[in-house]
Amino acid sequence: MKYIILDTETTCLDFNKLEIWQFSGMVVNLEEKKISKFDYKFKTKNELSYEARVRCNITNEIVSSYPEFDPNIIIKELLVDEEDVYYIGHNVSFDKLAIMNVLNRYKMFNIGNLRDNNKWIDTLKLTKAKYNDLIVKDISGENPISYKLNYLFHLFHLYNNEEDLKFHDSMFDVEITWRLFRYICKENKWDIKYDIEEILKTNINPILLKIFPFGKYKGKNIAEIYNMHTSETDSYFGWLANQEICDINSPNCNKDLIYTLEQL
Repeated sequence: MKYIILDTETTCLDFNKLEIWQFSGMVVNLEEKKISKFDYKFKTKNELSYEARVRCNITNEIVSSYPEFDPNIIIKELLVDEEDVYYIGHNVSFDKLAIMNVLNRYKMFNIGNLRDNNKWIDTLKLTKAKYNDLIVKDISGENPISYKLNYLFHLFHLYNNEEDLKFHDSMFDVEITWRLFRYICKENKWDIKYDIEEILKTNINPILLKIFPFGKYKGKNIAEIYNMHTSETDSYFGWLANQEICDINSPNCNKDLIYTLEQL
């Protein structure tokens, strides 16, 4: 069995326009107990958005010095035709859609495993399933957990004191995602090789959220607020149900929130 931990850096967040300028990964071969890495940087046809430049601390001049993008590299490195391969990423649905859209533009349709949703494991989803009721206490006060990779890096102490912090360099993010995956598996007492079905089940099933992650009731228990049934709380839940985040047909819907509200 092989895990491929991957990350992409793109020119923007619009799937119809984005290009991949960095593509990195780590191939963990559990049978042979071997780890190999790949890290590619590509020139793009269009400039990076300002947001992408700031986020990744990169300039267009640097990106323009890289070699031309080659979609065959993605096909080769992701072992799309091999059995028993699983892809891991943090908010991996973005990377999946980015890769699929780019490959589609190059008329590359022989993508095997990439079409199978059961091959993709999201460390963000696994973290949320385990810790969505966690309130973090620090000098700023008490706040709900954030699921950003750099936040979890500090919260779960996924670092050694000697390394440079290079978030939004996809090779660095790959390494931290692998550490996070192993941490979550350890916390759940999952064996990363033999408990793949349990991992996939948690990855796919909707999560019953315990606390509001945002809004006027951020950090408050969802069921307790719902059961108050005041004019204010009833109005809030009515408003929330009509938002895009609760529209199952919207690409921005939060399926976990929808599932949670259905259980109230």
